[in-house]
Amino acid sequence: MKKEEEIFFYECPNPKCGYIIKVSKNVLEEDKNTLEELENNIECPKCGKKGFKKLSKEKIKEIKEKENKKVEENNLKKRQDLHDKKVDVAKDVVKYIVKERKNLFEDLKTKLLSDQISPQRFISLFYNISCDIMTSRKKEYLPDFAGERKTILAMGHDVLDLYNIKEDQEEIIDSYDIQKDEIYEVYHQKYIEGDNTTYNEYIGETRLNNYMKKLEEKNMAKQESRCSNSSKKYQKNLELNFKKSLNDGIKKIK
Repeated sequence: MKKEEEIFFYECPNPKCGYIIKVSKNVLEEDKNTLEELENNIECPKCGKKGFKKLSKEKIKEIKEKENKKVEENNLKKRQDLHDKKVDVAKDVVKYIVKERKNLFEDLKTKLLSDQISPQRFISLFYNISCDIMTSRKKEYLPDFAGERKTILAMGHDVLDLYNIKEDQEEIIDSYDIQKDEIYEVYHQKYIEGDNTTYNEYIGETRLNNYMKKLEEKNMAKQESRCSNSSKKYQKNLELNFKKSLNDGIKKIK
C-alpha cells in the first residue's frame, strides 16, 4: 500500500464560532474510515462543541487563499516594521553624528582661537576624528560617507578661508601624521570610545599649564615694570645730582 499525504480541514458546526482546525498526516487508504469516525469525537478548543464537519475542496481553496493572503500581509507588515525601525535607527545615527561633529568643531575651535593649535592641525584633527565618528556607527547604519565627507571638508574650507591659507586641504590632511598627535588620541577616547577620563585629565592639565603660563607672564611683566621704574628713578637721581653739582660749581666760581 502506498502512503499519501492528506490534509483535512474541519470546521466547527457552531455558526457563532467558526473555528477551523487542520490535520495533516501520512495515512494509508484504509485509515480514511478511521479519520471519518474522528469527525464525531473532535472537540472544538474554542467553544467545546463536537461534530466538526469536513470542508469541501472549494471551501478549502478559499481558506488557503485567505491564509496565503494573511501570511503575505503579515510578511509585508514585518518588512514595513523592519524598514521603519531601520529608518528610525538611521535618523538617530545621523543626529548623533551631526551632534558629535558640532561638539568636536567647537572643542577644536576653542584651541584654534587660543593659538593652542594651528589651522592646519585643526583641519587634520577635525577631518580624521569626524570620519572616525561615522565609522564607529556603521554597524547600526551605513552613513552617506561621500555626502558627510563633503560636509566635513566644507567646514574645514571655511577655517582655511578665515585664516587666508591657500594650501590644499586634502594635501594638508594626507601629509599630517595624525597618529602621533596627542590631541587625536585624547579626542578619539572621548568621541569614539565614550571615555571622558583621559579627556578631562588632558583639559585639566591644559588649563593648569595655561594658568601657570599666564602667571609667569604676569610676574615677568611686574618684574619688567619694576626694572623700568627703578631705571627711571635712577636716571632721575642722576639728573638731580648733575644739576646740584653744576649749581655748586657755579657758586664757587662766583
